[in-house]
Amino acid sequence: MTAGPDPAGTGEGPGAAAARLTGRPVTGERAMSGALAEVTLDGGQVVMVKRGDDPGAVEAEAAGLRWLADTGTVRVPVVHGHDPRWLVTDRVPSGRAGAPAAARFGRDLA
Repeated sequence: MTAGPDPAGTGEGPGAAAARLTGRPVTGERAMSGALAEVTLDGGQVVMVKRGDDPGAVEAEAAGLRWLADTGTVRVPVVHGHDPRWLVTDRVPSGRAGAPAAARFGRDLA
């Protein structure tokens, strides 16, 4: 399943955005929602590509992730590239969040 172009009418979908922002060829794409796709880059790395429709939203999210990463205290997805509409980050394996993990994250961040 491939996600279609963004509704803003630029014609660029998540795979094309990932290729442009990472400089790597895309070998696969799977839509997760209307604004989120899982994209496989050449070599097998899987990244998440998120479309932000609100002005400034992508820049704010990228800046926040980089700020958290710079603390060196908590693990956050690496930002591989972004522009005003698209954000490409590491894929985080899914799992069940629980109270102990939330408490550890809070302590580490503090």
